[in-house]
Amino acid sequence: LVDRRRMLLLTQTWMAAAALVLAALTLLGFTTPWLLLTLTFLLGLGGALNNPVWQTVTAELVPRSELPQALALNSVSFNLARAFGPALGGLLIGYASAGAAFLLNGLSFLATIYMVWRWQREPQATSELAGERILAAIRGGIRYARFAPPVQRILVRGVCFTFGASALLALMPAVVARQLHLPTSFYSLLLSCMGAGAVLGALVLPRLNRRLTIDWRVSLATAVFGLGLLGLAYSSSRPLLMALLVLVGLAWMLVLNSFSVGVQTV
Repeated sequence: LVDRRRMLLLTQTWMAAAALVLAALTLLGFTTPWLLLTLTFLLGLGGALNNPVWQTVTAELVPRSELPQALALNSVSFNLARAFGPALGGLLIGYASAGAAFLLNGLSFLATIYMVWRWQREPQATSELAGERILAAIRGGIRYARFAPPVQRILVRGVCFTFGASALLALMPAVVARQLHLPTSFYSLLLSCMGAGAVLGALVLPRLNRRLTIDWRVSLATAVFGLGLLGLAYSSSRPLLMALLVLVGLAWMLVLNSFSVGVQTV
C-alpha cells in the first residue's frame, strides 16, 4: 500500500515528534502521569508500525545468503543501546534532568530520518492489481498463516516464548526494588548486562548457525532463558544475577533472530 522508504520516514518522524514533545513538556515542568503515559503510548504505536517495515527493508539491502548475519547486526545496534542506554540515561538524569534524557532520545531519531531520506531505493516493479485495503490485507495474512504449516509453527513457538519471556522485563523492576531492596541503578545495571549478552549472542551466532539447526538453537536458548528467570526469582547474589542476565540477553537474541530468519526465509 505504501512505499517502504516513505513509511519509515513517517514512523521515524512520528516517534521523533512524540519524544520531542515529551522532552519539551518535561523541561517546562508541565508533564503529568497521564501525559507521560499518553506520549509513551504514541511512541510505542510508532514503533509497532516501524518495526515490521524495518525488518522487511533489511531483506532488500543484503543478499539472501547474508540475511541471518544482517538481522543479527541489526539487533546488535538495538542491544548496544540496551547495554549502554541505561547508564547514559542515568548520567544525564543525575547531572542534568529527565527532560535532557527525553531530549536526547528525540534528537536521536533525526539521524535515522536523515539516513532513510538519503537511501536511494531500487525502483520496484508495479503491479497491475489494485492495492488491498488494510482489513483485507490482515485477513490475507491470517489466511496465509492458516495454510502454511512452517509459519504456524514459528508463530506458535514465538507466542509461547514471548508470553513467558515478557515476565522478565515486566517484573524485574519489582524484584529489584521490593524483593532485593536495591537501588534503581542496579536495575539499570541488569539491563546493561542483558544488552551485553545480546551483543555477545550476535558475535557467536555465525558459529552456532553452522553447528546447530534452527530447532536446536531455539530449544537450547529457551532453556537457558528459563534458567535465567529462575535465577532472578530465587537468587539474591548480585554477581550471579548479573551473570544470569548476560545469559538471558544472549538467549533472547538467539531465539528472536531464529524466529525472524525463519519467517523471512519461508
